[in-house]
Amino acid sequence: MIFSGLMPRLCRLLPAVAAGLIAIPGAQAADTKPAPIAAANKPAEATPTPPIPIPTPTPPSPNAYDYYVRAIEAVKDVRFDNPDLALSASDKQEIIDKNAEALKLCREAEKYPFQAPPIRTFDIDFGSFSAFRSLGRLLRFRSELQGNQGKWPEAAISALDAVDLGIKMTQNGPLIQTLVGNAVESIGRKPLADAIPHLDAPAAIDLAARLKKIEANRPSYAAVLKEELISSEASALELMADEAQWAGFMQNSAFGGHPPTKKSVLDLYVAYMSKAIESAHKPFVAPTKPPVHDKGLDQMEASGDPTFRVKFDANRADNAIMIVQLGLQAFRKSNGDYPDKISALSPAILPELPADPFAPSTPIRYVKTGSGFILYSVGPDGKDNSGAPIDDSSLNKIDDTGRLRHIVTATSKGDIVAGVNTF
Repeated sequence: MIFSGLMPRLCRLLPAVAAGLIAIPGAQAADTKPAPIAAANKPAEATPTPPIPIPTPTPPSPNAYDYYVRAIEAVKDVRFDNPDLALSASDKQEIIDKNAEALKLCREAEKYPFQAPPIRTFDIDFGSFSAFRSLGRLLRFRSELQGNQGKWPEAAISALDAVDLGIKMTQNGPLIQTLVGNAVESIGRKPLADAIPHLDAPAAIDLAARLKKIEANRPSYAAVLKEELISSEASALELMADEAQWAGFMQNSAFGGHPPTKKSVLDLYVAYMSKAIESAHKPFVAPTKPPVHDKGLDQMEASGDPTFRVKFDANRADNAIMIVQLGLQAFRKSNGDYPDKISALSPAILPELPADPFAPSTPIRYVKTGSGFILYSVGPDGKDNSGAPIDDSSLNKIDDTGRLRHIVTATSKGDIVAGVNTF
């Protein structure tokens, strides 16, 4: 939550979070209620907390969230979640067999909309987010095993199950829930990419249609920020109800102008978020800057930071690229080679070509190269770099594996290229 100080930390750590190299702060602990803010002397007279109605959505029935929670509870063997274990093929099959009920519940959850309990307090169990990510790893584990067994259509379906889980997590939730959902869907895309070259044309066409349907369930970024605003308002009211907490917050803030009241602070935050939501209705354009805000909001203004928006749109671009990859595989299987132009895929194979989220008026870019191809989005700089990928070697200082140099950030230069800038 913004007012707990979590978002500013996530903003700095997002490249590693997106790559799965650093866990979401607070995701490992079940009890993550923030420690009390160091309080100033309690004011002589407490200021009233402004009355603000906080809506609480009615969950759908059935609710996919409930099925996923049951799946988490049904997990019997967690060896899939330890990449350092050396597992034989029989070990892997045993793990899948033991977790058959959990996997069945995941498949059942795909039929329904998703609504996690709304975040309306600081007293949040962020450990549940870690459990959802672990569930995504189980789905990836099954996909990888199926691929090793030569069951490529089944492997692709299992991978899409993980993508579906990730996108469902972004529904009806604030920014922290969306960030974890983005990480979960990226878990599924790698085994899906591995499976695509082994698919026949009918399977590739069916999977492209399913991925398009899954992607259509993603909320807009503006909707994510609207829920973030409501969640933060509710948490702020909780903070304001505790005069010691409120005094500590004010002591650590530097508001300009007249001494602020609880109402004026909330008014400033709502004005800031309204600008961020207005911007979210428009395509991402670099260089994007957060809305101007009062310096006193430094502790709670990270929601408008383009770091989060670019991650959201990069996931959309990755899925658009994947849909085209499936279409290209179907074309190759039917015609013996890839097409000269991407337009050959539509409408016979793909009813429509996916738009590039970073250039919404044009589809994903495609260049045939001999017996292969380059497939890419123009990325956050909005420029067509002819398929030259985003490559920032300075990010190696964060992680010595070299993976982060291709991560997509708000200031990245270059294109988002299939097989290079995808996680």
